[in-house]
Amino acid sequence: MNKTEAFAQVARETGRSAATVTTTYYRIAKRQPGGGGVRQSARSTTHAAKKVGGAQAERLAHDARAAIDALHKHVAALEAQLEELTAKSRELDRLKKAIGKI
Repeated sequence: MNKTEAFAQVARETGRSAATVTTTYYRIAKRQPGGGGVRQSARSTTHAAKKVGGAQAERLAHDARAAIDALHKHVAALEAQLEELTAKSRELDRLKKAIGKI
């Protein structure tokens, strides 16, 4: 299977277009150490483009922090629920033993 076929298969499996998959692949590959085996094209970056990239990175970092905070809250809620259910299970076991002694 060549790259084009692989991109098309991933596109079908993920519901994205092959162009989106291809673009994402090369974008990520270029960020890897040594360029991920992808040829780097010589491009100049304008000051405005650098500023947009920084703003985008800040937004992504903010979104990541928000997601992590939400995950922490969810885990804390699950732990509290687990403690409550464990206590109820112990109480049920105690009641079963008490009923069995009658």
